[in-house]
Order: sequence, then C-alpha cells, then structure tokens
Amino acid sequence: MNLLNKYKEMNRDREMFDKYTKTGEGMYGKTFKFMNTNYRYIKSILTNYNTFKTVDGIDRSEWEVARHGQEKLKQHTVNMLQMKLFSKNERVYYKTRKGEVLEKVNEDFSEEEKWIIIFLLILDSYFCDTPNYILVRSREVIENFMLTNIEEKLLLDIIRKFIVASSTMDISELFKEDYIYFDSFYMTFKDVNFLNIYVESNKEEKQEL
Repeated sequence: MNLLNKYKEMNRDREMFDKYTKTGEGMYGKTFKFMNTNYRYIKSILTNYNTFKTVDGIDRSEWEVARHGQEKLKQHTVNMLQMKLFSKNERVYYKTRKGEVLEKVNEDFSEEEKWIIIFLLILDSYFCDTPNYILVRSREVIENFMLTNIEEKLLLDIIRKFIVASSTMDISELFKEDYIYFDSFYMTFKDVNFLNIYVESNKEEKQEL
C-alpha cells in the first residue's frame, strides 16, 4: 500500500482520526497541552502576565468581576502559579523574581528574543501535573521520532528547514515539508507508526500525498 492510500485508510479509522485531531486528555491533536485557548502561543504568556500583574498583592475579594459574576482574571490563576510567575498566600497572589524578570522583556527586544527568553523562563514549569513538563514532553516526542529509525542529525535538519521555510512559504507549500508529518504523527497508534511509512516512502509518494 502506498503512502497516500495508507493516509486515507487511517482517516477512515474513526478512533485513529479522533486520536490525532482531538486535543483532550489522552489525545494527540496537541503536542503541548498547556497551549490552550488563553495561551495559544508562547508570547501570549507575556501579554497575560502583564494583564494578571494588575492584581499583584490584591486580595481576591477585590478583583474585578465580569457581568456573569466570575472574576475576570480567574482563567490565568492556574497557569501563573504553574509557571512560577506568581506565588500565592491564601487569597493573595504575589509576583515572583521570575515574574519580575519577565517584566523586563519590552519592545527593545526583537520578537525572536522575546520568544526565547519566555521559553527559557517556563522550562521548569509544572503543567498537566508534570514537573518540568516541556522538557519531559519534548523528550517523549523526540524518543517517538527516533522510532522511525531516522538519524538525529537528519531530524534536526528537517526541523531547521521547516523553521526557515515557515517564514516565507504559504500554507499549501508548507504541507510539502517533512516536518508537518513528524509534528502531526508524533505518536504510534494501534501499532501503526505512520512516520515509519512516511520516512521509507520515496519522493514521488510524498509528492502525491
């Protein structure tokens, strides 16, 4: 069976389709679970921190409440604690030294500099009940990549190529990049490792896909 037909077959398997498209607990549709509606991308952490710091040192009973009766900043409380940007004493949140470092990230920094500083600051964060979640999850994903028998150097080249290409290519062109399929099918399912099939396919089959 060639690559395209295998892909179509996988999509007809409802359980597999759900596994790779849904983002809930135990699903593969999102590699990093902490990137939710309020934190769609890493730089949004800076935006949300700057919003949340307005309640620094203020008792929760004094927080602004929305029309439906819920505190406007409630959705940020868990992440601010897990990222160790704030600590909590009963009903009061206090920014930490790490939060103070994040505050120094301003418009003098390039977008790339902001990204890497924020990323380094959250590496020891405690997401999804897992200490150092980003490092633990990254290791898990990389170990699954290695099951394709692809060499680490080649994998890094694929990732670098995609990063460079993503700033200039349109969406239809990006779907021809190898990394799209590594990022999409990073876990095995029902003993089917689509990445193995993808890596072993020839250029014509990949182009057909």
